[in-house]
Amino acid sequence: PNVLRPFPCLLELASFRYQKLGRACLAEMGGCCSKGQGNGAVSPSDMHPGFSGKGSEAEVLSNGKGRSTLGIDTSNVSVDRTTTRGSVTRGPTTPNVFAHLGINGLDEDGDLNKMKALGKGGSEQPEQIGSNESAVKVAVLIRPLLPFESEKGATNVLKVLGQGKLRMEPRATAPVIAPPGEGPVFDFDRVFNMTSQQASRDMFRTLAMQITEKFCQGFNASMLAYGQTGSGKTYTMGTAIENMGPDVNKAMGKADGIIPRLIVSLFGYTAAASEIYDIELKVQYIEIYNEQVNDLLVHAPGQNIEAVPSSTGSKLDIREHASGEVFVEGANSMIIRSPADLAYAMQMGNAVRATASHKLNEHSSRSHAIVTIHMEQKIKSTRMKEFPSELHYLRSKLQIVDLAGSERAKGTGNEGKRFEEGVNINKSLLELGNCINALTDGNRKHVPYRNSKLTRVLKDSLGGSAETLMLACVSPANVNYEQTLNTLRYAQRARAIKNNLKLNNAMSLQEEVEFLRAMVSKLEDENATLRAQVLAK
Repeated sequence: PNVLRPFPCLLELASFRYQKLGRACLAEMGGCCSKGQGNGAVSPSDMHPGFSGKGSEAEVLSNGKGRSTLGIDTSNVSVDRTTTRGSVTRGPTTPNVFAHLGINGLDEDGDLNKMKALGKGGSEQPEQIGSNESAVKVAVLIRPLLPFESEKGATNVLKVLGQGKLRMEPRATAPVIAPPGEGPVFDFDRVFNMTSQQASRDMFRTLAMQITEKFCQGFNASMLAYGQTGSGKTYTMGTAIENMGPDVNKAMGKADGIIPRLIVSLFGYTAAASEIYDIELKVQYIEIYNEQVNDLLVHAPGQNIEAVPSSTGSKLDIREHASGEVFVEGANSMIIRSPADLAYAMQMGNAVRATASHKLNEHSSRSHAIVTIHMEQKIKSTRMKEFPSELHYLRSKLQIVDLAGSERAKGTGNEGKRFEEGVNINKSLLELGNCINALTDGNRKHVPYRNSKLTRVLKDSLGGSAETLMLACVSPANVNYEQTLNTLRYAQRARAIKNNLKLNNAMSLQEEVEFLRAMVSKLEDENATLRAQVLAK
């Protein structure tokens, strides 16, 4: 404290850290201090005036007047766990970085003027946001009939009944699964007929934008596309980014798919937050091919690649941090400073991703592709007093998953190597289905994440700590009836999964020491500059 006394903002941050260490000590002592038991027992209130020695963490930090010892408002902390479909469960809340930045949300075009708060009321975003349960959001995307399907006389068996309701017409042949004229009806968060570029934009604005906002606010997030081969997953996700030309921003705004639009809106946020935070973005691009994890950026040239000596490009290992968060050991990370950098990383990865042609799809993905964007936000030393201590450091990751399509050898005509690829694709998707079943079955305690590389990588997305959007891509053709029906059932089951969101604002002890040292160094430099200016006068 004596060292940091000239720097109140750093003293406050260190004090917050000491409080957390104090709580850990109390837990180790079995709570005897709070009861005044044991030899030499010390009351928590003697250790720090903010500790009450009882109740929840919010009460421990509170001084009894709705304010913590650090000036944090704890009067809004709630334990109401009433779940609303598609929204975060109310519970302990955390400050909302959007509200403190004065922005209402992201903009598809990255327009700062549209993102900034309008009027005297300031930001429309709530100052506090929940960080507990959130249901997986599920949307169905119906692609148009393809020319070869129309030529064969295929008919549309899907009918949209409302914003989130869909009906499948009954099959004309046995076995009959519903009375004539009454096929199975499914409920989802949204249903889209992907017949135009406008439908793609609407899907991004209403669903994908919300996931991207969570990522910017410091939460982990995930978007994954599932469906049979040839159902439009790669088109939907936008992973097949091509050469954008000299004006990447303009080209991205006009491109189809989630990733191009996400890139533009994400850099709109970094521009808005750059006055407050030092922001670092990195991207990893891997594929899971025949149950092997391959790094798609291992051959990407350029100074932005962070060299990882252990990375050979194939057979990478999947690990877990002590916190339970999953990561791919040895995968290269590319530092992203502009939309062009991210577009370049996607192009390099796509050039080596496993693809092939078969009867149902000319450019069939033979692997599951996973793009992971990591963002780290560190508050500038000059702005620390303006923001709550919970928002001084934010770390988050966004996974964009383009799953290979489920397929049948009879329909694709695959043989030899392609047949083996199809077997591995279907096996991993089966294990993904088993995990979804386990997560939605209240009687099962074990979730078989370790049965497949895919399910291990997606552990955070399904039943973990990420805000997740699942896009079920389906064909409306009657010739794909059974595959479409299976996809819809799969997706409806996933809709019952609950994830536990958590704001990622904790540093490791080593990171925190380095952060404090950097802050002290900056403040000393500023001090020296001001002293020189005074002496010069």
